[in-house]
Amino acid sequence: MTNVTPGEIKRILCPIDLSDFSPPVLAHAAALARLYGAEITALHVFAAWLPPPGQATYPRWMMEIPEARQSISEELQTLVDPFTTQGHALSLRTADGDAASEIVRHARDLNADLIVMGTHGRSGFDRFTLGSVTEKVLRKASCPVLTLPPGAARVVEAVEYRQVLWPTDFSEPSERALELAVSLAVRAKGVVLGLHVIETFGGGPLPPDSPEYVTEFRRYQCDDAKRVLHELTQKQEATGCPIDEAVVVGKPYQEILRVAADRNADVIVIGVRGRGSVDLTLFGSTTNQVVRRAPCPVLTLRGHDG
Repeated sequence: MTNVTPGEIKRILCPIDLSDFSPPVLAHAAALARLYGAEITALHVFAAWLPPPGQATYPRWMMEIPEARQSISEELQTLVDPFTTQGHALSLRTADGDAASEIVRHARDLNADLIVMGTHGRSGFDRFTLGSVTEKVLRKASCPVLTLPPGAARVVEAVEYRQVLWPTDFSEPSERALELAVSLAVRAKGVVLGLHVIETFGGGPLPPDSPEYVTEFRRYQCDDAKRVLHELTQKQEATGCPIDEAVVVGKPYQEILRVAADRNADVIVIGVRGRGSVDLTLFGSTTNQVVRRAPCPVLTLRGHDG
């Protein structure tokens, strides 16, 4: 795992290919590198196994001709070159093998503080189905991962991180994610919105005819959540970062997505628990759904493995 604290980003790894999804990855990596003074490594993995024609980012026959492989490498360099003049170090690496495994390995070997990648598969993006490579990286990478949705900004100047949404379940990973959210907002001269969702059976508001003891308990839940949320945000008071606070009731992922849309969030920064026997889906249903459906980039920060 990276030795850098959540508020620092010094080394960024961004996997790229020759698809239309790579310019946004490079643009966001370059924008973050500018904010943090970080260096970027762009990585392309020549797959050991290629899907059928029509699904691959390059035809099968190209991998059998050394000159074609060189041509791909030159195209990759052409793709990267416009982003090398942004005032930060940017290098291009290539590797062979399984894409997800190589991305995770390079992140570890480089001691990367962040991976930036798109949420798509080789055959294109399905709004509700993450590409297999992205999902594997999200599962296995130790460092934070920034995933970009379709339509993400393609040039550095269009990338913004001023509206930072920080959903929290009051866990240790969520608290660490707050450090990263604040760090990002401070550098971007933005604001953080801390959001806690009280999940209830059915996910909606209480019926008007609910018994008094039920409404009283709900009131207690909200008041207690506001207190805990405020205590967490107060720990960041010295940074001078404006932090708004909100407690809502509903289904967590739906409320997170709703608030992100209402506040026109530029990025969602969310902490997720470490791997364990109960981690049967991506990171649990809430983060899974947020990453898949969010209209803006999502930065996930893992807790310690357990």
